[in-house]
Amino acid sequence: MIDMKSLPFGSKYRLIYDVQGKFIEFIYNLNPIDTYIVSPSASGELKVYKKEPILKIVKVEGKVESSLYNAMLKAEKSPELAVSFANIFAWQIDFNAELRKGDIFKLIVQEEEQNNFSRPVRILAAQYKGKLTGKHTAIFFKDSNEHTDYYTPEGKSLRKAFLRAPLKYKRISSPFSYRRLHPVLRTWRPHLGIDYAAPSGTPVVAIADGLVTTVSWANDCGRYIKIKHLNGYETVYAHLSRYAKGIRKGARVHQGQVVGYVGSSGLSTGPHLYFAISKNGKRINFLKMKMPFASSINPKYTSQFKQIEKEYLCLLNE
Repeated sequence: MIDMKSLPFGSKYRLIYDVQGKFIEFIYNLNPIDTYIVSPSASGELKVYKKEPILKIVKVEGKVESSLYNAMLKAEKSPELAVSFANIFAWQIDFNAELRKGDIFKLIVQEEEQNNFSRPVRILAAQYKGKLTGKHTAIFFKDSNEHTDYYTPEGKSLRKAFLRAPLKYKRISSPFSYRRLHPVLRTWRPHLGIDYAAPSGTPVVAIADGLVTTVSWANDCGRYIKIKHLNGYETVYAHLSRYAKGIRKGARVHQGQVVGYVGSSGLSTGPHLYFAISKNGKRINFLKMKMPFASSINPKYTSQFKQIEKEYLCLLNE
């Protein structure tokens, strides 16, 4: 039930009665799109339900003059749509450095509409043609296992298997090295990982989908997590202040999921994340590693994907 005392100042609602003064329904607009209705059932019990918005598919296109953000505003779309578009092509295009005046973008967007307002739900297809970037096309696809991703028209994932970094950091305070003077022990020893300096409490995320194999404490690493990934990869996240909710041995995590928070536990001189990655048990330098792409479309969904790809490309090219 809706607590009238808790409604924010300025909230819009309507109370509807019949000619005899009998209550018919209460309509509350949480925002221009989300509308909730309270009405009595045949037995007199009050029921609450949400008025479902209308789903529609729209095409958005434009030309870059100064930035993707401004171009999206000129196309009368929300800045959030520009962020979503940029995220789709994050591994293919550097939108801070590679945009040029005259570049063209196209999107097929699913929107929900209500009360003469609309908002984007998701981008179904996207295309960018740039002077420096060339042409890039993305197709959204969800399989029967509810797995979603953006793919090229050939069915290859646009997403790399690993994120470029496991957190938002200020600087790399210590790179991968086979010989480094330990700041606490003052002895020379290998540092087969990377130290990312960041404020205490900064969220740390899994760089790829995987299985948590270790959640523990070590005198040197402090609180740390190990995650096993496909193709023999394993990652370590150490010196954490705490673990994220639900992170335990045996838990499955997805790329970008918060697994812990930056701290200074163990042998540490200040808040930072120690991150390491290994391939088949051998530590490798993450900063110099050639990032593999995420998996392509499962062959059993190829026919279904090609049908959707054809439909979306037709809409993009209309």
